[in-house]
Amino acid sequence: MNLKKLRKRLGEAVDAMEALTRADEWTDESRSEFDKLKAEVEQIRADIARGEALETEKANADSRAGSQPNPGNVGGIEMGDAPEDRKFPSLEENFRAIVEASRPGGHVDPRLRPAHIDSDVTVLGGRNKRAATGLSEGTGAYGGFFIDTQKADDLLAPMWETGVLLPRVKQYNITQQNANSVTFVAIDETDRGQGNRLGGLRLYTREEAGSVTASKPQWYEFEVKTKAVMAVCYFTEEQMQDTPGLVSLVQGYFQNEAGYEIDEYILNGDGASEPLGITNHDCLISASKETGQAADTVVAENFINMYARMPERNRRNAIWTYPANALPQMLQLSLDLGVTSVPLWLPGNQLVGQPYNSILNRPVVELEQAPTVGDANDIMFIDPTQYLLVRKGGARTDLSIHVQFLYGETVMRFMFRLGGASWWKSAITPANDGDTLGPFIGLAERA
Repeated sequence: MNLKKLRKRLGEAVDAMEALTRADEWTDESRSEFDKLKAEVEQIRADIARGEALETEKANADSRAGSQPNPGNVGGIEMGDAPEDRKFPSLEENFRAIVEASRPGGHVDPRLRPAHIDSDVTVLGGRNKRAATGLSEGTGAYGGFFIDTQKADDLLAPMWETGVLLPRVKQYNITQQNANSVTFVAIDETDRGQGNRLGGLRLYTREEAGSVTASKPQWYEFEVKTKAVMAVCYFTEEQMQDTPGLVSLVQGYFQNEAGYEIDEYILNGDGASEPLGITNHDCLISASKETGQAADTVVAENFINMYARMPERNRRNAIWTYPANALPQMLQLSLDLGVTSVPLWLPGNQLVGQPYNSILNRPVVELEQAPTVGDANDIMFIDPTQYLLVRKGGARTDLSIHVQFLYGETVMRFMFRLGGASWWKSAITPANDGDTLGPFIGLAERA
């Protein structure tokens, strides 16, 4: 019985339970998963209690036999696998211990854990790049030491709120320790015509019972693989001496950069080294520009036509996205009704229960990752709940003074695993024909 592994799995199971509670709503699958995790947590705690009871009995036996003092007791700090032995009271103290341990001849705090580096990762903020040679797997002198798991998670948690798209998409957390991907089952529906809905499921009236043809929905499987994502931050020795400022810098850098870059993945990810982004999905619909529309312009008809290309059930969760340089034109959008005109853009709180800026009663959100006005997909109408972001576990953070030793810099590395895709195979044809419909609509180029 390995208490260290049991405690590690306990933390992972509790994190997975917490992740399930963050979902927009409970499903039968999430309820079942939560109940399984709860039962596992209870079992692990019982096993830990048994292991700790055994350790207590062994300690008592050693004491009665006049055993020597525990050699792991150094400077009043008892080394071991108990949770209290692995915790620092603050991120600042954790940093100081790592820097001290990394210096030649420095004291290694027994609460520190050597870091081992995964070299096959995508660098946050540097698309398709690999980890630097100096961060290759090695001993503490090269790989540094981990920031305590809880402190790393404290850095990670606000990241999910700093993005624009990130807090709005569906999220799934992989809980199996050795799994880096998850396979989902979705309905194979591309046509809403009679006999094609839900992949072919049919209903009949009682009078038609004699001519009923057996039917069932068609399903397909799609897999989402997680990619290792890494961010690296360098600090000078002068910055290290100003610990409060350093902690603020670390938190701001990782949370804001991660929030930005994950939004980039959700919107434009290539699906190879990154999650598959909305603009590269087969279900993306390109809404044509108006006849004679000038280059680099947006007009009211663009929004009306895009609005009409989304299924009604998806509009309730949909948002408009736009680049900053499109805002002056959007603020002036209006519908010409002959003798008068009606503004299309409504400022927040203009209507009761609508605190956000809106167009056609749906929120308007400025998106820094959107292309410049006039380019394809600069203006989009999307239902972000139709995108699934998969992540595995929490953050992994380590720090070393040796990678940039000659430059007097300390390197902090921050890692997590992400994957993403939509379960829509393609846009769908409406029941009575007409233009195809889908959850992601982008405005075509106006050049």
